[in-house]
Amino acid sequence: MIEFLLFSALAGLAVGALTLALAGVQDIVASWLRRHGLAHSLFMDALVIFDHVRSALKRTIFLRDRRKRLTRIEETELSPELIDDPEVRAKLARGEQVAVPVCI
Repeated sequence: MIEFLLFSALAGLAVGALTLALAGVQDIVASWLRRHGLAHSLFMDALVIFDHVRSALKRTIFLRDRRKRLTRIEETELSPELIDDPEVRAKLARGEQVAVPVCI
């Protein structure tokens, strides 16, 4: 089920609108890869999933390798005010997940 949700990412989502909520994702991914001896691995990209949980915004970072396998590397709560895109905020308020691909 999670793969279905992950791959149903919003195609037209402007990553620039989520700059604050995505801040540091590349550093988190790079650090995780180094700690696990995978700095030169097959991991190709990262996927960030935003969920509205209670009064906070949950951010989950996944790595996806060339075989499309996913590895969850971090889950944290953020302030919902970090999302400045009204369409994304509305989707989160309706209980929808929002997936954002991130180049690493």
